[in-house]
Formats: sequence, C-alpha cells, structure tokens
Amino acid sequence: MISDKLKQLEFIELRRKLCLSIGLGLFPCAQSKDLLSSKPIRFKLLPSDFDISQFVIKPPPVNNYHEALEVFSLKKLRSKERIHQINIENLNAIDSFWAIVRVSEEDYPALTRKVYNALSDVTEIILVFKEFFNRERPSRVISEIEPILPVPWHTSYPSGHATQATVIASILADFFPNYSGPLFELSKQVGFNREVAGLHYQSDTLAGIELGNQFIAKLGIAL
Repeated sequence: MISDKLKQLEFIELRRKLCLSIGLGLFPCAQSKDLLSSKPIRFKLLPSDFDISQFVIKPPPVNNYHEALEVFSLKKLRSKERIHQINIENLNAIDSFWAIVRVSEEDYPALTRKVYNALSDVTEIILVFKEFFNRERPSRVISEIEPILPVPWHTSYPSGHATQATVIASILADFFPNYSGPLFELSKQVGFNREVAGLHYQSDTLAGIELGNQFIAKLGIAL
C-alpha cells in the first residue's frame, strides 16, 4: 500500500515537471556534453545505454539574421485569439491534445504514463541537441521581436515544443487513429505559435518535428 502510494506521488511529480517542460521549462536534466558522449542517460522508455548519435538533424543556418527577420514579420499575427492560444500552450499543451480525442488522462492511465515517460526521454535528447548547437534566440539577434513570453533558459535549436508536440500527437494518433488529422494539426500549431511568440526560428520548428519523428521511430523499435 505504501509502495503504491509512493509510486503515485512519483508519477504526479513527473507529470508536474513535464507540464512545465511542454510549457516554458524544458526542465533541467542530466546532459551529455556532446552527441557522442558515452555517459548514459536515465531514460524511462528507451534503454539506458541508448546512443543519441543515432538521431541526425542537420545543423541550423550559420547566419541567424535572415530567419530572425522572418520571426519579426510574424508579429503581425499576434491577435488576441493567437496570444490566448500561445498562453494556453505555454502553460500546458498536453491537455489540448487529450481534448481532441475527447477523453481525459484518467480514462487511460497506461497510455498517459507512456506519453509522460516518452516526453521525459525526448526532453533529455532535446537538451543534448540544444547544448550541442547552442543557437541564440531570435530576440537576441533582433531585439524588436519582443517575445510575448519569457525567453527560456535553454538555447533555440531544435524547438522543444515542436519536438514534444510531435511525440504527443504521434502516440495519441496511434491509439486514436480517427483523430490523427486534428492531432497533427495541433502539433504543427504548437510549433508555429512559438515562432509567432518570438521564441523560435522556422528551422528550429522543422528540426523539432524531424527529431520528434525520429524519436517515435526509435521508440517503436525499443518497445
């Protein structure tokens, strides 16, 4: 009984951290210093000795200015409705995905656990890539972008939100195939809204989608 209660509390804490990670936080995790490091990461679904170098995303552009101008041009899309969307996705985008399939996390505890454990694993991987590429945020290039949310502590490439949203949509679409279209539309919206918010370049978003897809492919093999 006590053991079950402890497990439940641990899972609640994991959920809390991951709600932050899908929002602004991308919570701090133990990180490898480069993509080829042999230091194991404590994955929850992938094997603990999983080699992150199996993931390949191309480097970001060398010059950030051109893409930063594109981010600046997106300020015109900051309507009241769009800003409301961005704030919801910043606080916890996960609930929006569950709303699409018209069930709650409590209805599918095993699937919920898989979603959060997958997010935990992919967050570790995102942070390794972010540290490796160390790309400055668009607002550091053009201050007039004026992000509508606090700029996260970690660097820009790839987009963690785009990666995580792709992972959530993929897992739920596999379980609820009739909702795959709206799920992936939402995942694209989450990524694009981070550009509108002034936090990411388009190439960050595209790299995040690619990383998310690669992660789902590896997760299928691992399971």
